Amino acid sequence: MWPLSCGCCFLLQAGSIGNDLFTVPFALAAIDYALRSHQQKSLGALWLSILSAGLLTGIKANTVPLGLPYVIALLPGWRMWGKKAYVTVAICLVAIVISFISISYFNVVYAGDWTGGTSSHIATNKSRLIPRLTGNVVILAINGFTPPIAPFANWWNNHVSARIAATTWGKAIDADFSSPVPIFEMSEMDTEEGAGLGFGCYLLVGATLAAVLWNSRNRAAPGTFRPLPTFVNLGTYASLLVFFVSSDYMSIARLLAPYYPLLLIPLLMIVNEKLVRRRWWQVVALSSFVLAALPLIASPPRPLFPWRPVVALLQKLGASPRLTARTERVYSVYSHRADAFAPMIPLLPPGTTVVGLVTYDDPEAALWKPYGSRRVVHVCQKDSGDFIRSEGVKYILVSSEKFHMDFEKPLEQWLAEVDGTIVATKPLSLRAGEGSVDWYWVRLN
Repeated sequence: MWPLSCGCCFLLQAGSIGNDLFTVPFALAAIDYALRSHQQKSLGALWLSILSAGLLTGIKANTVPLGLPYVIALLPGWRMWGKKAYVTVAICLVAIVISFISISYFNVVYAGDWTGGTSSHIATNKSRLIPRLTGNVVILAINGFTPPIAPFANWWNNHVSARIAATTWGKAIDADFSSPVPIFEMSEMDTEEGAGLGFGCYLLVGATLAAVLWNSRNRAAPGTFRPLPTFVNLGTYASLLVFFVSSDYMSIARLLAPYYPLLLIPLLMIVNEKLVRRRWWQVVALSSFVLAALPLIASPPRPLFPWRPVVALLQKLGASPRLTARTERVYSVYSHRADAFAPMIPLLPPGTTVVGLVTYDDPEAALWKPYGSRRVVHVCQKDSGDFIRSEGVKYILVSSEKFHMDFEKPLEQWLAEVDGTIVATKPLSLRAGEGSVDWYWVRLN
């Protein structure tokens, strides 16, 4: 299991605010403690497994399908559930509070649906089995078999992805996903927003599986059938199928972070010591570590190398102007991301402690600085001017891009409805792959 630690989704999120990594220990703990509870006749393990399952789903709802292998692991110890039932019930109540159940309840009450997507105007496409399954397999394949740094990604996107997306079946698959770009596109580099296990882990897992299948021809007889591990493993793959059918986002490789360790358990059960001691296997394992180190060192949000001198050196060596310009833009944009809204703050009147915000998936924390000095209130399409004012909001920061995506009306109409006036406009570049976007300070009259 130790080579799994070089998975890009784990390495890159270790230093980020991404919360997919947090789900991994809780997924393993929930099933591990569930198995221990009846193997060791331990009520403590039972209670820990229940709390782990609650925390697992409370972090992200995409982990809910993993409830199937968890329940399968828990069921053999059902005779213990009646012992100290009052404690078990109390633990279950705590688990419900910290799980997705309570979050879903408040989403229904305040947002109109259990996902909360309605309030953000996020439309969920109706799932069609074959296109959805095919699309998610394609996304994982492209993500997994792309090198950690792929300078040929633009060629792929312009010549291969675009042609596939133009075909009839390509359009049918794309139509089943909520993505502004074709799902067949390739990234130039593994980043925390979309990385899965990564090319190195895929290479190691593929080589290991091939060796196991090759060596299985010399086995005299299959091993002893163990029902519980088999059904837990089958439950994990069934939960993966459910997630495949329900997920319509390009980031599925990242969202599968808690699934990966559980999906690889069947392979670990059939790998013997002789295989991992072979020189070729150790070389492949070490190579996977080296490959994983590349995006970790070159990660634009937290580069582990002096990127400015490197860009200057590339320019002196006569590197392609397009390459150096692209490199400089990527690292310069991300180097200022923590203070992305710094150019907008001086445009506010001094002493403004509450501001409205029309956007999502942008570095909102930059508006909080200095921390504790300013409160941010998200403004939604249905919020009236009186309601916004009742929150103490006098000025609203509006992303022109996100407004046109989420508000089903022209900006001028919304300004008239809330009785607001644009008092300042400034272009900001928050993403290296996109151009500058106009941001407005809107003052409520």
